[in-house]
Amino acid sequence: MNSELLKVKNIVKDAGKIALQHFNKVTGYTKSDGTLVSNVDFTIESFLITNLKNVFGEINIIGEESGCGSFKVALPITIAIDPLDGTAAFLSGLPVWAISIGIFFHREITSGVIYLPLLDELYWYDGKYSYWGDKVLPVLSSSEELGSEDFLAVPSDAHRSLDLRGFAGKTRSMGSIAAHLVYVAKGVAKGAIVKGYPWDLAGGFAILKGVKGCCEYVFSDRGVELFSLFPSSPVPEPIIATSFNLIKIFKAIIKK
Repeated sequence: MNSELLKVKNIVKDAGKIALQHFNKVTGYTKSDGTLVSNVDFTIESFLITNLKNVFGEINIIGEESGCGSFKVALPITIAIDPLDGTAAFLSGLPVWAISIGIFFHREITSGVIYLPLLDELYWYDGKYSYWGDKVLPVLSSSEELGSEDFLAVPSDAHRSLDLRGFAGKTRSMGSIAAHLVYVAKGVAKGAIVKGYPWDLAGGFAILKGVKGCCEYVFSDRGVELFSLFPSSPVPEPIIATSFNLIKIFKAIIKK
């Protein structure tokens, strides 16, 4: 493991300690886009930005709360951070929320870290393999079948915009995009339907890359290039994250 990634892992775990100090002790408020935020989000993001710059020097950092600053395409390293993915769950006292970081060299994801502090679960991608703690995550199953016990992670508002009656299994919304993506990477979920901004997705995309996962837009035949959305554009439509063998099956099932 390179020394920078080891430092990033430690920074993210320290950020998790900050989150735990405030868990069940803070209230949030609604932003202009209708989503929840708290002072903890800003505290963690500031901590991450300061420490990541100490590790990498001059870099682009795009964050959910602080935006993109002066984004410079010429800089080789860009880090997308979500200081508290699942703020609504965090503020409700629920356990599934995460700190998520995706690191890009030029246009390509080269590493990433996701930490679920309350569960003390660390996921990371070193540019070749993805890990859960010290365990290498295996490449996703080559299964081409979906059963009644299979789990599809979905956004909390999926019932408003998607028809999932063609899916024979079970749908769950855990409250965190990052968690949904690592559950796919672990093989716990067969797939995840996700939306959002680059900082919501970068860490999870990194973890999926190490297990040969596949991310495509649900209603069009194209993969997702996150860097094209930098610094702050949302994805134009929902994304399905799953194994290569299941991508066409899920896209045939999911309807508007």
